[in-house]
Amino acid sequence: MRGLVPVRFLPRGKSRGGLVPWVIAVMMYLCGLAMVAGLSLQGALAGWASGLERKATVQIVEPDPDASRRIQRAALATLRTMPGVEAVRVLPDDEVADLLAPWLGADVAQAGLPVPALIDVTFAPGRRVDMGAVRARLAARAPGAEIDDHARWLGRLYDLSALLQTLSWAVVVLVLVATAAIVVFGTRAGLASQQRAVRIMHLMGAEDRTIAGEFQFQALMDGLKGGLGGTVLCLITLYALSRLVQGIGGGLLPQLGLGGPALLALLALPLFAALLTLITARWTVMRTLDDLV
Repeated sequence: MRGLVPVRFLPRGKSRGGLVPWVIAVMMYLCGLAMVAGLSLQGALAGWASGLERKATVQIVEPDPDASRRIQRAALATLRTMPGVEAVRVLPDDEVADLLAPWLGADVAQAGLPVPALIDVTFAPGRRVDMGAVRARLAARAPGAEIDDHARWLGRLYDLSALLQTLSWAVVVLVLVATAAIVVFGTRAGLASQQRAVRIMHLMGAEDRTIAGEFQFQALMDGLKGGLGGTVLCLITLYALSRLVQGIGGGLLPQLGLGGPALLALLALPLFAALLTLITARWTVMRTLDDLV
């Protein structure tokens, strides 16, 4: 009884419910989606922040084209003399129209709506720019030009991302707790259904760890099967979602990539599910045998 392979003294498939692997698969599917969502949000936020922290946008809302061009020239001359400014670029009208298209439609230029002139400002890496001084100089030399450094928007984005990541990891923890509870109930049900066989094994001199080994082996197989099934379903779902969001909104939606930590976490999910069910089943059997026999 002390060999590497546990003694199969219980009828195969009777010590645990046959639905347990399916339930574990559903739980691991939800766990995988929550993990990838949390890691994808983290990666998307890093990408957005790195692209915006060195950026600012000057907006000129002036319906008169001649006055708008004068303000543009004054704003460009002012920005190019500011320390820390690496590059400035006036966005073409078609590019501005593309930016406004998701909200105002593709025919915004033909609709006769006043389209603001936009100047893209790029700051030098590692340089801290006094935005108050930039605003004051623009107000003095180019009245009507307003600069937005995205700081307020980035702050809200950080707060929202932190909240969503916290919720994602909370879902992961809750799913794992629910999975452990399912294994506990399933193991107790298996022990109760095999109470006579367990008592006979005790009378024959079987140790508690020998009996626990039978149940934990089946729990290990259930966890491995359920983890593999849930991971496969998660991969299929993520592939379908990535195909749907690919190219939508010009980067407005985070890409559900499976590179780096997300891929490693997802590939390790079946092994983690098997380990979780094994440890939970052993703990349940060792705690329950004293009351059962």
